[in-house]
Amino acid sequence: MVIWEFVLATEKEFEEVISMSHGIYAGLDYLPSRYHSWVNEKDRMVVLAKKEGDVIGLLSMFVVDGGETALLEGLRVAPWERGRGVAGVLQRFCCQLVKHRYPSVKVMRLTRDDKLSQRSLNKYRVIDKQGILLVRFNAPEFSSRLSSIPLPAGPSRSSPPTLLSPDEVHAVFLERGGLLKDLLPNQTLIQDWQPFSGASWEL
Repeated sequence: MVIWEFVLATEKEFEEVISMSHGIYAGLDYLPSRYHSWVNEKDRMVVLAKKEGDVIGLLSMFVVDGGETALLEGLRVAPWERGRGVAGVLQRFCCQLVKHRYPSVKVMRLTRDDKLSQRSLNKYRVIDKQGILLVRFNAPEFSSRLSSIPLPAGPSRSSPPTLLSPDEVHAVFLERGGLLKDLLPNQTLIQDWQPFSGASWEL
């Protein structure tokens, strides 16, 4: 009988998590740069699946929209444990944990970037799709090639860019009439794969 243990992630499991997710996104996995902030982020829980004390899976849950939506993201399963049902059991455990800790959550959204089969798609409602192109290049070489490309002349910039405060960003993008309605699909902001409803977006 397989016995899995589920625990909240801490800083000390970082090396195990990185080892488990080695090779994801052709070595450009975003998780190493976010793990520490995720572990300490308010309204986020990062759950690890362990087998005989070793980390074999990870799933993050982030509660947004004033406590009404939970985003499930960052699913990882160790390569040597894939195909054994770890992901499904981990997702079910995390959904129950969210319901227990955040009774106000009405919707759970699973963010994925892999190509789903039609059978899998039938279980979900797709709210948005995006493509990601990962590019590696040598910075000095890229800079020299970029400078050789003739670009059309643009308007001259008379002053440096202005850094907006969070309140100013909120006013420009969320409060001025028409922007959400005219530019954003279903009044939804997509930030780093995470859909937030415009009405409850917090900066």
